[in-house]
Amino acid sequence: MPSKLRRNLLAQAEMLALVVVSELFVRRTTGQWMAVDELVECSNLYLVDRDDVIRRSMIASRAGIVAREIERVDALSVDHPDDLLEMFDYGVTLNRSHPRSLDVYTRCVAHLMETRWDL
Repeated sequence: MPSKLRRNLLAQAEMLALVVVSELFVRRTTGQWMAVDELVECSNLYLVDRDDVIRRSMIASRAGIVAREIERVDALSVDHPDDLLEMFDYGVTLNRSHPRSLDVYTRCVAHLMETRWDL
């Protein structure tokens, strides 16, 4: 894979992972999944081009899919919402040194590759 495409994939996976972790945090704290419009708004935090509604919607819909899959297989085994907060670094970046955030990020890369990552 050419380096430019690889960088694009990894950047998109990071944006997706941030929204997935946000979705998992809301699920753990409220017991509910975010509505699609809330996911789209959440993706707004991580996109430079906030006018790209289609791209935000794609991230939001994929984040819901990945988050539900993670919860289904309980790969994170998070007991407390604060454990999810540790997956963030300085608020809106992914803490790549955290093993759980690395797991989510890896799952997002795999998901984008399986779905041809047309974000």
